[in-house]
Amino acid sequence: MASSFRKFLVVTFLSLGMISCGPSGSGKVEIEYIAHASFRITSPTDTKIIIDPYASNVWIGYAYPENLDTDALVITHPHYDHDGGQYRGLQMPWDEVPKTFQQIGDYQIGDIKLQGVPGKHAGSFGREFGQKNIIWVIETGGIKIAHLGDNGPITDQIKKAVGKVDILMLPADGDQHILKNDEAMAFINAFEPTVQIPMHYCIEELQPDGKCPGGLLPIADPLNEDVKINRLTSNMVGVTKDTLPQSPEYWIFQPSDLIKRTNNK
Repeated sequence: MASSFRKFLVVTFLSLGMISCGPSGSGKVEIEYIAHASFRITSPTDTKIIIDPYASNVWIGYAYPENLDTDALVITHPHYDHDGGQYRGLQMPWDEVPKTFQQIGDYQIGDIKLQGVPGKHAGSFGREFGQKNIIWVIETGGIKIAHLGDNGPITDQIKKAVGKVDILMLPADGDQHILKNDEAMAFINAFEPTVQIPMHYCIEELQPDGKCPGGLLPIADPLNEDVKINRLTSNMVGVTKDTLPQSPEYWIFQPSDLIKRTNNK
């Protein structure tokens, strides 16, 4: 209900010319790390999207926060650690599942522009769904963000479709589980992000007994030496186009405090 009312206010203000909306607008954008490869992005007008919620206690040994407020879900591919378990028919962590975007194409949600760029899942994983993976490009508040999901090596088509971004969310575990180092560097070189946000790594303090799931290691160091490591003290940051760092940074977030830790000893 609150989310619907917020949308009503945004539409009303837009019709009256009271809000400048669209990817070319400006204002504070909030980036909130949940855990694994999941983020919640809040636009300057309080439109919210959640990217890649994971299924609770499946492979990853901890639960996803229930009924997390959002206007939409954005899914890169139908693996249980990215689609909330929907493809497997598992219980999603919402009593009423929000509108979900999981097909390539261009969409608008309030003042958030979404571009779903076709890719391919890394390695041989995901054959059951044709190795589908969508790279999502999110633009709001004048900031351009790309979330790679579990994509494999970059292609010329992806380079052309995405272009330069301000923020790149990319897999970065020490086992190179999704992208090999040279493959990850190819994305960084092509997209030239000011900020790299690592994801899809083992968070040992959330895992039962501190044991990582098979095939996943803790976070990897940044690949390019000129990147400053910025270890954030929380799972959320607010940023505007003008407050983006002047030189490249590697932002390491804390996981969300909303995650249930009942499985931990």
